[in-house]
Amino acid sequence: MVWATPGNISTTNLDSNGDSPSLARADIKTALDEFTKVANNTKVSWTPVVNITAGSFAVAYDSRSAHYIKMGDIVFFELAIQFDTTINDGTAFAANIEITGFPANPSSTLAPVHIEVQEVATSGDLIDIATLRIQASGTKAQLHKANGDPTTPGNSATNRIIKAKGWYFA
Repeated sequence: MVWATPGNISTTNLDSNGDSPSLARADIKTALDEFTKVANNTKVSWTPVVNITAGSFAVAYDSRSAHYIKMGDIVFFELAIQFDTTINDGTAFAANIEITGFPANPSSTLAPVHIEVQEVATSGDLIDIATLRIQASGTKAQLHKANGDPTTPGNSATNRIIKAKGWYFA
């Protein structure tokens, strides 16, 4: 999908009473084709999934929603996830948290982009999320702390909310 190209829209055969309808048809069709390009760039839904990279754990979703728009090689996205986590063993306590299901693979190993993240929880241990980095392999992102290190789940938490907006190259 791409943006419309304004230079492709011509009103030469549409701006006078004396214009020929048969000549105007081609101009109208070209203009509608350009409009279709814009319309195709509407938000598309996807389903984010919270994953802890090791150990035994459970995630229960209260709500989750995500949307993206792909324009050429750029993917713009937003997500909101409300969930509870239960950590069942020490391996999961030391594992990283990631969000999977992103709509497109990043273009290269240079693809990680920092996205500001908001996180709250009504009980349990917050993990001080500062950024979300799109990983260069696969359609997933890893949550990172303010110091740049990957996050670990810490304790189980209820009513955890993660919201993020950003973009990356596909």
